[in-house]
Amino acid sequence: MNIISSIQTQHYLITATGDLGPFKLSLENSLDIDGVEYITIQMNADKPSRPTTLILSWDHPMINTHFKWFPGTYLNRTILPVWSKDECISKATSNAPVYALFSMDGTNALTFALSDALNVVKLQAGLDELTAMAHCEIKLFTEPMPMIKQYEARIRLDTRNIQYYKVLQDVSKWWSSMPNYKPSTIPEHASCPIYSSWYSFHQDLSPEKLEKQCQLAKEMDMEAIIVDDGWQTDDKNRGYAYCGDWEVTKNKLPNFQEHIKRVHDVHLSSCLIRQS
Repeated sequence: MNIISSIQTQHYLITATGDLGPFKLSLENSLDIDGVEYITIQMNADKPSRPTTLILSWDHPMINTHFKWFPGTYLNRTILPVWSKDECISKATSNAPVYALFSMDGTNALTFALSDALNVVKLQAGLDELTAMAHCEIKLFTEPMPMIKQYEARIRLDTRNIQYYKVLQDVSKWWSSMPNYKPSTIPEHASCPIYSSWYSFHQDLSPEKLEKQCQLAKEMDMEAIIVDDGWQTDDKNRGYAYCGDWEVTKNKLPNFQEHIKRVHDVHLSSCLIRQS
């Protein structure tokens, strides 16, 4: 890919590569009071166009840098070679665009995050064995998206010498401060003990079974029931290829409103969960 632009930060030279097509790109950096740095990415076109893959990359020296974390890391915190393509794939329905590198005692080395948590974004930090550097990348527009005239996002670079979990807390606060990601109001019952139908019934539901469990759950100080699965399909074999339009099946829950009323009479709230 072609080198389009670059910008020097406190610690890194960030390079943008790709094919902009009709778009014009600008990169600007700023520093906050704690030493956290932000790179603002702006793209503009004269008319709506579909952007193609844009990669922003830089190298981080592997000094006191031993492990990694990103949403979906699971158990393997090893920093893998750059050719392994050990990526964090973030989008509105999965993960979040943040990647942390830290030392053996949990001290942050570099945590980078992106303000765009809606579109598909790929983040990676892979070891280059020849240079002893972690090659870091943020890839934008790797999948087709609607035509746009303008795009703006910010990269947050945090190299503070504090525990990486504290940095992640600050990243969460950073996202929460944005209008698009303002946290939803949490209902009071969401912080109380909740009964889930999945562990007892899977997809084999009936009003009688659920209401009996509601009585027992209330006696154990539970305040709500989650009808996890089975309400949307007549099937009981845990299949999802023909769940329809996610409407309550009348064969299992023939009078759903009456069922809900009886649940409320036990003084429990009720909600349905969609299976993906």
